[in-house]
Amino acid sequence: MNDFLAFRKMLTPIMIQMFFWVGLLGIAIYAFYAFGAMALIAIPFFAVFWRVYCEVMIVLFRILDVLTDIKNKP
Repeated sequence: MNDFLAFRKMLTPIMIQMFFWVGLLGIAIYAFYAFGAMALIAIPFFAVFWRVYCEVMIVLFRILDVLTDIKNKP
């Protein structure tokens, strides 16, 4: 709990994962609404794009964790 209050443990990577699933649901709903029959083509394309975007955001936070570990190494 102390790490959380001192901002040593990041909350954002967990939020990005939840944001990913909500966004994926939004992509599916929007694709069926906007594209109709073409949704079967649109969903995989947008889902892969969304996954890559979320992974890049998580990688940035993991780089921060590694750099923090290197800094705190004796």
